[in-house]
Amino acid sequence: MKCVFLRVVILSLTMMSFTGCSRQAEIEITDLVIRETPPGAERGVAYLKIHNSGDQTVALNYVHTPRASMVEVHRHLYENGKMKMREVQRLTVDPDSSVEFTPGGYHLMLFGAESRFEAGQQVPITFEFENRAPMTVVAEVRRL
Repeated sequence: MKCVFLRVVILSLTMMSFTGCSRQAEIEITDLVIRETPPGAERGVAYLKIHNSGDQTVALNYVHTPRASMVEVHRHLYENGKMKMREVQRLTVDPDSSVEFTPGGYHLMLFGAESRFEAGQQVPITFEFENRAPMTVVAEVRRL
């Protein structure tokens, strides 16, 4: 009986070690800033970095803030010699990699702002990734 119990314990520990090899996607959002807007502006732009330290691709489903009626992920693209801005319907972050939101590339558009974004303000932005709890990060408004 002792031998059977010992085998079950060893088998359980072995299986636990194999299942522990997979790292759950760990998402980190850094460098979140909103560009200061001029008086009367109804939209703003935010930049950030999303890092996925896990071994599974993650998808960003939704972004929102109480300071804007709608937030969209956008990307600048060159098409036919012209710079165009397009909404990104589905943004994914590959395992062990980052996506940077910078001027001329990916960025967040904040539409329907209740008031202008002024340097020094702190603005909470919530990010909802697929199969994860929402993450709220505070952005600082800066003169860029």
